[in-house]
Amino acid sequence: MCRLAWTNCGNNLAGFAARKAFYIAAYVASRMAEIDAAEQMPDEQARDEVHETLRIQLKEKAATCREYWNYLERYIVSAFPKSEWKPKTEAAGKEAYDEAGEENWDKISLMMSNAYEFITNNSGVLAINLETGTADNMPAGFPAEVEGVKNDFNTTHSDFLQAEEGAQTGTQTKGEANEIIYDKMRLMLDDGVVYFKNNAAVKKQFVLVNLLELIGTPTGGGGVKEFTNGGGQIVNVAENLEPGSLNGKKIKNTSTLATLTLFVYLASSSGQGWTGVGFTINPGQEITFDESQMGMFQPFLNVQNQSGSEGSFEVTGF
Repeated sequence: MCRLAWTNCGNNLAGFAARKAFYIAAYVASRMAEIDAAEQMPDEQARDEVHETLRIQLKEKAATCREYWNYLERYIVSAFPKSEWKPKTEAAGKEAYDEAGEENWDKISLMMSNAYEFITNNSGVLAINLETGTADNMPAGFPAEVEGVKNDFNTTHSDFLQAEEGAQTGTQTKGEANEIIYDKMRLMLDDGVVYFKNNAAVKKQFVLVNLLELIGTPTGGGGVKEFTNGGGQIVNVAENLEPGSLNGKKIKNTSTLATLTLFVYLASSSGQGWTGVGFTINPGQEITFDESQMGMFQPFLNVQNQSGSEGSFEVTGF
């Protein structure tokens, strides 16, 4: 839609430039370049793919870490008397091992750090079989193997955390870019409506609702969709939204409980909860969307019921 709007502006530059001299071909080209740059930013699905791939790799590497800790435990029981097994295994990271449940990456990292430190401090004893007194217990290459497994896990863990942060900030960055692009387009459209008020054929090229219809985005005639919203539930109404696509659509709280307020907001994912930015809607109330009142533009529209009772709502135009 933004690209079409600026194409229309470029086709009518003389009328714009007569009122504001900065409306020149280079200005329109700059706006088009901003649209191109925003489109090149990875979307949420692309960022999530990297994050999820690293999560899978972490699970595999965590399993390898547990395997090597188990090897170490067997060397400990062969190298130390039974009365010392408990303090020795604890020093080697037994507590972290027991607490390292599903995806508890920090505990896995701590477990391996403790294990490697214990091996370093007790390598001579661990090499000896207590029963026979021979140096055939822990292999000489085992400490290096543990260090490699430890470092491999920590590297992947670091990459995972960076990808997790990038997925959050990337969504915000793309959303901010789209919002800036949309705001500049709206200013231009408002100029066009004024400058071409006496030329209906040209004026309609700068009316937002006309642009939305041209690109196939419903503006209010998409029918009514009804939703139920259980206590504490987040309902995703729409995704892959573009700036301007919500304006003119409607939402109505149809909950029967008089005190059941719903929270309506834009989000970076379908499961993101209310962040305090957006609006609330009471039973029986109907609101027409105005994106300028909803904070930074994001691609998902969610509705959250924070009460303990079931609510309902309907949307029009989606």
